[in-house]
Amino acid sequence: PPALSKPGDLERAADDSWVGAQGLMRAFIGNVKEADGKVTSSLFVVDVPANVDITTADSGTKTRYMTPPAGTRIRRLTNTTAAGIVRGSLDGTRVGYYATAPDGSRQVFIISSQGSDQSADPQMRPVQVSRLPGGATGGLRWHPSGNSIAVIGDNGVATICVKPGSDFGKMRWLTQHGAGVPAADALVWSRDGSRLAFNRRVPTYDASGNLVKDAGGQDFRQIFLVDFPDADGDGVAEGLQ
Repeated sequence: PPALSKPGDLERAADDSWVGAQGLMRAFIGNVKEADGKVTSSLFVVDVPANVDITTADSGTKTRYMTPPAGTRIRRLTNTTAAGIVRGSLDGTRVGYYATAPDGSRQVFIISSQGSDQSADPQMRPVQVSRLPGGATGGLRWHPSGNSIAVIGDNGVATICVKPGSDFGKMRWLTQHGAGVPAADALVWSRDGSRLAFNRRVPTYDASGNLVKDAGGQDFRQIFLVDFPDADGDGVAEGLQ
């Protein structure tokens, strides 16, 4: 419990996802108690041995803390605040998360899965990827190629090049965006990376032409598709803004 935790203890771990396709890393946001007693939400990674024996884990009781499987290792990647549901690239080399940018907005950052914001090597430290008007509101997803991410901001869907080089950080809107546009959410890439699916609440009519609403009185959420015609997945072929 938080009242009994000591400096360095993880009080909560959540908003997690796999890093890499082999199931050997799991990234998450952890609430950790600092030396001054304050709690910081930071980015962590759990390294999972290929031969992990899950029977060595202990789920705990009301009087005994749980323990992870033998051989797992927890690494702290950021000492600054991180947030949102984190997403790892399929090749396991990078992790995307949300943090506060210098202008105060919530934006997407990425970091090497072996990195740290305390590293002496700049290549191992986090880098800001998005610069969306009003900030990134959700939907962070890696393109299967690892060369782009998709994210939601300003009520629309955008892709951002994360391929190292001169095009890094360039953004492309794939949908309408701005005030008055129904907010997009729940992004998912197709397996080949050629399309994105997402949801929007839009007016919906029954077979008789009557406008219908959900149990909360809102427009129903429907599924939309948008193409991403780009051979190498970096979003740089055309349409960059």
